[in-house]
Amino acid sequence: MFDFRYHALSLTAVFIALAVGLLLGVAIGDSGLVSSADRKLRASLHRDVNAAKRREQKAQAQLADADRFQRDVYPLLVANQLSGLSIGLVFLGDPAKDITGDVRDALRDTGGELRSVATTGTSTGTKLADAGKAAAGTRYADLAAVPEPDLKLVRAFGFRMGAQYVNPGKLFGAEKDTIFDTFNGDVRRLDAVIVVYAPPVGEPKGGAQDAREQWDQGFVEGLRKSRVPVVGVEEQNTDPSHIGWYKDRSISSVDDIDETAGHASLVFTLQGKQGAYGRRDGADSLLPDPVSATP
Repeated sequence: MFDFRYHALSLTAVFIALAVGLLLGVAIGDSGLVSSADRKLRASLHRDVNAAKRREQKAQAQLADADRFQRDVYPLLVANQLSGLSIGLVFLGDPAKDITGDVRDALRDTGGELRSVATTGTSTGTKLADAGKAAAGTRYADLAAVPEPDLKLVRAFGFRMGAQYVNPGKLFGAEKDTIFDTFNGDVRRLDAVIVVYAPPVGEPKGGAQDAREQWDQGFVEGLRKSRVPVVGVEEQNTDPSHIGWYKDRSISSVDDIDETAGHASLVFTLQGKQGAYGRRDGADSLLPDPVSATP
């Protein structure tokens, strides 16, 4: 029920081609070179254009019906599938209000609750010194000791913060306002985490980029080691796509979170379904198999 839009697009292309042919016929007529065969061709093109227009209108109506059907069926499909689950949303980079809205729409009627929304921003490398100061008395205090800290230590710190984002500890409480540009919600144990990888476009290479990449890598590893479902999401028009980044880190992904199908994929991957879902090349399928999904 998700394929009508491609049918409509193909019909639109046919319609345009026929219209161009019709215009060429009109141009020939204006030049006084219209023969009997030309007139028949023009009449045939008129009929083809009208037929294509009718098919396009029918396809558009089918697409609208399919969209309405998806919206009507969606609440029944996901009702209470995430009942009682606490979920976190983390932007590894700058936040996107549209994606936050998409996630909230997807969770509606599921019984799951979005407990926190956090964003790291794009200045991880420049915040490490402050993180080191907040970690006084631990090995992470060395993050403040040198202009360019040991990248292994940066990755280990990211791992610790990812693990404690799921299962909050004392260090996370001390570092929360340092590692995140924004943190809205509760500090509490989470049952699943949604990740949006959003590195700065055109970021210059160097120590700051290396530190950010190692921190992001460690953070996701910490989430995964906490043994809760971790799902990476993006919208259809995200360019460049980061689905490969999620795959390389062995976390599930949804590349069409701005569609009803993507909402459903998110719900079932938050239950623990594994795979890459959506419309992009490399996706395992449009949707996970919901038959074996259990609340």
